[in-house]
Amino acid sequence: MRTLRRFVESDDSSSGWQRAGAATVGLLLWWFGVVAFGDHVPFLGTHPATTPGIGGNGLLATLCLLAGGTLVVAAIRGGATATTTATGIGLGCLVLGFASLFVLGTGINVLAVTLPDTLLGMVAGFVLLALGVGRSEE
Repeated sequence: MRTLRRFVESDDSSSGWQRAGAATVGLLLWWFGVVAFGDHVPFLGTHPATTPGIGGNGLLATLCLLAGGTLVVAAIRGGATATTTATGIGLGCLVLGFASLFVLGTGINVLAVTLPDTLLGMVAGFVLLALGVGRSEE
């Protein structure tokens, strides 16, 4: 039990809505990854799958699972960990979203993203950035 108390910081500098928002986006990303793997999408296919919720391949699903898990763990931990992780993953989602716009419909689309995937990633990136850089109310 002492280890769990050390894991969840006592001097929490992030507010509850920041932690809840990061956990919600993390769970949403997990849902995308689980649905994609449940539909047996090819791991490195370049043609988007017709899975509801995600149009990419298994590599994109893996990235969703990793980012979602990281966000949930950071939200549980709280403090600066939650805000820094939300900011970092949000920035990564935005960069990936903008880069995906340039490779849509080409042979170098290694994540097999579609336009809805790109737009969803950008929205998630903006939400995570807002959660990460938002001031906590103390």
